[in-house]
Amino acid sequence: MCDLRMFTMIDLFFNIRTSNCRLMKNLIIPFIAFFMFCFSVSATHIKGGYIGIKEIRGNTVVFQFIGFRDVGSVVGFGAGIFRFGDGSSIESNFDIQKEQLDSNTEKVSYVVEHTYSGSGTYTAEYFEEYRSENIINLDKSFNKLFSTSLTFLLDPFLSNALPKVNIDHLLTQQYSIGHKSEHALIANDQNGDLLVFDLFDPKKYTYPLPNYVQPPIDMDRLTGSFLLDLSSVDNASDHSQILVVVAITEYRRINGVLQFLSRTVLDFNIELSDHSESSCHPTINIDPISCGSNQEEVSIEIIKGECEQGLLSFNFEGYVLENADPAIVSDQALLNDTIFTVYPENSTKSYQYGSVQYTDGEQSISQSLLLTDDCDSNEDLVKLVTSEFVEEKFSLFPNPSNGVFKLSTTTSGTLRIISLNGKQILNQAVSNDVLSLDISQTMEAGTYIAQYFDQQNRLIGIKRIVIIQ
Repeated sequence: MCDLRMFTMIDLFFNIRTSNCRLMKNLIIPFIAFFMFCFSVSATHIKGGYIGIKEIRGNTVVFQFIGFRDVGSVVGFGAGIFRFGDGSSIESNFDIQKEQLDSNTEKVSYVVEHTYSGSGTYTAEYFEEYRSENIINLDKSFNKLFSTSLTFLLDPFLSNALPKVNIDHLLTQQYSIGHKSEHALIANDQNGDLLVFDLFDPKKYTYPLPNYVQPPIDMDRLTGSFLLDLSSVDNASDHSQILVVVAITEYRRINGVLQFLSRTVLDFNIELSDHSESSCHPTINIDPISCGSNQEEVSIEIIKGECEQGLLSFNFEGYVLENADPAIVSDQALLNDTIFTVYPENSTKSYQYGSVQYTDGEQSISQSLLLTDDCDSNEDLVKLVTSEFVEEKFSLFPNPSNGVFKLSTTTSGTLRIISLNGKQILNQAVSNDVLSLDISQTMEAGTYIAQYFDQQNRLIGIKRIVIIQ
């Protein structure tokens, strides 16, 4: 209604034929006020988004942005800037495709293609003004920049399909204030690469957004399943939202070492509800990590308890059910508590992901699990990605400088220097405690970001450096 009235006023304004300046003034002031009111209401439209890659042909990359918005908002999605990470970008002129997920949520997407000058690690980013209002863990969220990014290794000699991600089910439901519930980011990797899930901070370009508080989520880094604890949330009302930002990092085991391939940042809101307590509290029981998956069965238990008839969906590519049907089921009616067993069939992936989702009409829960090819490597993997490690320091000095630095570190690794728009300028192995670095002839005066990675390609430090002339 607001947008209809706004355009009616626009039509009235531009069709008035009068020389009465006082009348024009009296019309302009309320028109501007009404327009600003409509914009502030309808601009609270962005519910989330992320960047993926559809195809890589040599040095040409076909990106696909997936976004989510409120149905009925007069403000579209796609008025931002897509940066490719090599200094080039495209703005606003996107061919938007739309899909309505439910009565409140619309999924939008667009595809852009870009050819890079050569191999390297690049960070593609998308920025757009105005997030949704009423985000309780981000103060003054309406005025905060929405952004998401994808960092990826481009190497024509290293074949890689990025993980397929699905968060539709997380944005099309409401989460009850005062309760705990289990959910999952559903992700699969065609190449059988390892995925690691971490809570992340939303960014404003390269800087963290101010006044952001991490959501009440306990994330399983290996599977993408998480426990959402709203039992102590008391400062929210119906339709308030919580901002969740997760980084999915993709690794491949090469010669016994995990090599970084990509990092996808998902930035999305979940909507809260203050509806009265329900007696329906279904649960899914799965051993979240199964080792020796080429030999072992996987048991899935659905406990629906007091819930009405619900719908079950699960997907285990390369597995079969106990009755030899493919272990890929969509919306199967579930009347009672049930145990399913799936068995491997021609599974050749080192790391494989499965997911289970149960919906009773009012709420939805989901779980994921990781299947690995042997128990020994699985134990090593758990230690590698879940153990806390002391952040090892590195330093670059003097800073600022004319481009000649000394790098001091306590561990061998790799130094990367990127520009503020995400373009990688330097990628150098470091094996000495102190390294002399002269980049005065290759880099212009300005501000850059230095990143230091250990031999497992874990980021252990970031420095801002300034080159002056």
